[in-house]
Amino acid sequence: FLGATPGVMLSVVPAGSIMCGYGIGELRDTAEGDKAVAFGYTNADQYVVWEEECLTLAEVLDIVQKNTSSSSSSSSSSSSEIRLLGHKISHFDGEWEVEPTDAMVFVPDPVTDVDDYTWQNLGQKCNDLALPVSSREDYEKNQSKNVLSVRIKA
Repeated sequence: FLGATPGVMLSVVPAGSIMCGYGIGELRDTAEGDKAVAFGYTNADQYVVWEEECLTLAEVLDIVQKNTSSSSSSSSSSSSEIRLLGHKISHFDGEWEVEPTDAMVFVPDPVTDVDDYTWQNLGQKCNDLALPVSSREDYEKNQSKNVLSVRIKA
């Protein structure tokens, strides 16, 4: 959810815009710390950042398949040549199927000083806004609390 600063009449953010990142870190098989997030794609329609663009995983796989087939000596490329860490990838009738095969967790490098937050790692702080929900009432209460306000220094 994004909201304009009071006094701003209109702010247009194009669909697929990247608002903040989660920082640099590493993939592990177990969670460590409260900033760790599960890593896994369950379908090819999920969005990823590829070459500084926001695309679906299917679009990226199409690009990779095209580049793989044009650079190989064979005239066709199979999905078995395309690999995604911790996932099984299949390509049938022009459709990509993706499923996780291994449990993986992204553990970002910690940010210890508030002055070290940037748009590239602010997502770690946004994750702290996630509160446990056990009922519809809890969900509705959390929606009013689930707001992050950021003032950018010029």
